[in-house]
Amino acid sequence: RSLQIQTFTLYKRFHSVCPQLEPFIVFYFARDQKDSAEQGTILDRIVSDFDARVFAIEFQYSNELAFLEQAYEITQAPALIINGQFVRQGLTSYEEVAELLK
Repeated sequence: RSLQIQTFTLYKRFHSVCPQLEPFIVFYFARDQKDSAEQGTILDRIVSDFDARVFAIEFQYSNELAFLEQAYEITQAPALIINGQFVRQGLTSYEEVAELLK
């Protein structure tokens, strides 16, 4: 998981310098949760349509990752952090994610 966080940090840093990079999304999910599964399906389409990079992290997975949840005020799954700027909690539609990526 720490490799995912390091990669996310690099993407965030690079994206601030070069916004033309492919979009990236941190996806907080919960196992065996209908909305998380549906959000995953939506993100599959986003990856295909926008060549986005998705970092999937289980919500409240470990104390080592809690700082990211706290920094972005993530309180539930599913939740998305889009390009390190936009936070959406709860099920987010394809259309809303696509609009934020434009």
